[in-house]
Amino acid sequence: MLLDKYCFGSRVYGTHNDDSDYDYIVVDSKYYASMDTNIHVYTQKDFQRALDQHEIAALECFFLPEEFKIKQTCNFKFTLDKAKLRRSISTISSNSFVKGKKKLTVMGDYDKKLGIKSVFHSLRILEFGIQIGYNGKIVNYGAMNWLLTDLYKITEGLENQSAWEVIEDKYKKLYNAKASEFKQLCPKEVLKNKTTNAHDFISKLITKYGIVNSRDFSAEMREYLGEIEESIKIVQDSPPPMLEFKCSCRWFESNCFSGACRNCGLPKK
Repeated sequence: MLLDKYCFGSRVYGTHNDDSDYDYIVVDSKYYASMDTNIHVYTQKDFQRALDQHEIAALECFFLPEEFKIKQTCNFKFTLDKAKLRRSISTISSNSFVKGKKKLTVMGDYDKKLGIKSVFHSLRILEFGIQIGYNGKIVNYGAMNWLLTDLYKITEGLENQSAWEVIEDKYKKLYNAKASEFKQLCPKEVLKNKTTNAHDFISKLITKYGIVNSRDFSAEMREYLGEIEESIKIVQDSPPPMLEFKCSCRWFESNCFSGACRNCGLPKK
């Protein structure tokens, strides 16, 4: 028995054309394998599980405007967990970006249209994750529609590696910027407790990676600098104390809590 039916995909985002299919996600009392590839079937239990795991397809349905909810009888629940959202969004977005490159560059797997759409979806999904991180829900399903239009435009007349190189040159930085913004909004589970003592965290991280002198510190900390700074950004209740350094530039004290001076690379005393 059909319980819920949601419109899904391009007709929700607003990127459809006259030839676009209608895609649906349905919730049924019993699972069945749909013969229609445009209909994705969940049981009530599976859909709730997908929401609990912050799967983006389920979240898109959950936050849909009423006009796209064709039928709704179930009372699903969703509680935002930013650590779960980070894992879910980061994984599918990264996979989609890699798929885009593969579809444009790998012989025997070439599909220009699918490659372009995959790159679009990778950034769209990151944007949805950012919206959820800020607002607790998706507020603008068409926020990245301009990107799909431009991807088709800049690759017109180009094929294979040439098409990918144009896309990568123009949009890899945007992808990285959105990924960084999203990760700052949604920290890793181990770092999500705001009562974390930042100074203790840095000390433990230094010990964990065997950083014992300025040379080791400078080399190793470059790899983990993003992780450290991200953890500090979420600390509100217990900011770390100012640390003294062997260097004289004092750049660290006013600009960074990474545990090392980014001006000269020397560690704290």
